Amino acid sequence: MDVLSELLAELRVESTLYCRFAVAGGYGVAYPASPGVAGFHVVTEGALVLATPDGERRALAAGDFVVLAHGGEHRMLGSAAARAEPVAGAAARAVDGLARVGGGGGGGAVGGGTYVCGAFHFAAAGDHPLLSALPPVVHVRGEGGAPLPWLRTHLEALACEARSGRPGGAAMIARLSEVLFVHAIRAQLAELPAGSRGWLGALRDPALARVVALIHRHPERGWTVAALAREAGLSRSQFAERFAATVGHPPLTYLAQWRMHRGRALLREGGLRVGEVARRVGYGSEAAFSTAFRRSAGVAPGAYRRGVAV
Repeated sequence: MDVLSELLAELRVESTLYCRFAVAGGYGVAYPASPGVAGFHVVTEGALVLATPDGERRALAAGDFVVLAHGGEHRMLGSAAARAEPVAGAAARAVDGLARVGGGGGGGAVGGGTYVCGAFHFAAAGDHPLLSALPPVVHVRGEGGAPLPWLRTHLEALACEARSGRPGGAAMIARLSEVLFVHAIRAQLAELPAGSRGWLGALRDPALARVVALIHRHPERGWTVAALAREAGLSRSQFAERFAATVGHPPLTYLAQWRMHRGRALLREGGLRVGEVARRVGYGSEAAFSTAFRRSAGVAPGAYRRGVAV
């Protein structure tokens, strides 16, 4: 299994389809920040504007699919200067799954459009490296004014399962959601220019992708820069420079971060003593792990586990 597949399996994606919104040109819908939840929107008709607190105004056309990967505050507007109302109030007025904002929306002369609103929920969010590597907005453009075929098919299937109430519906929604999210990640990878920095950039470099995969699969090993360089087929200096330039951290810093991430995940899952968690993530003693964990998380491993369990 490749490293992206492994991380997605750990992330465990599920989704919620809220409703459809029809937004008139002078109006919009405001979404609050939602840590650990990635909102997504698919424009089905007309043209809209995605606005973020940093001042960005991103034009969206029919067929476009956007994912707010970090759960950031944003607005979906019928025009760049539109005023927005909170999503909760707008959704409460929905009739048969359609909420009208500002008198109808749609792609007519007054501007605006319609879109499907939903969210991805992650079982392991927080410091997950895949989510951290994504930009605030993942934008997958449609074709010919319609969503790409795979997106249209999956949205229809999600909506069908959400309405059906049939046995196994929750499992189907979870699987369909994961596929939908994978497509968004693949689209983001495909658009990365050569030499891109960051974790996703490393996946496009075969030598670095192999090293990242080994670190993720075997954090318990006593990795050194020289050992990782051999796995990459590079000299020690070439590897260290290339890894740091691409990923943004020296190899052993990345290893330490991944060990802490896995340590937190194992503590959340429960069932293992702290000493066993320490061994599985590459620490020779519980004391050494506890010291590193406290420095990273701000609390001792036991306190972290108790806090998650509350």
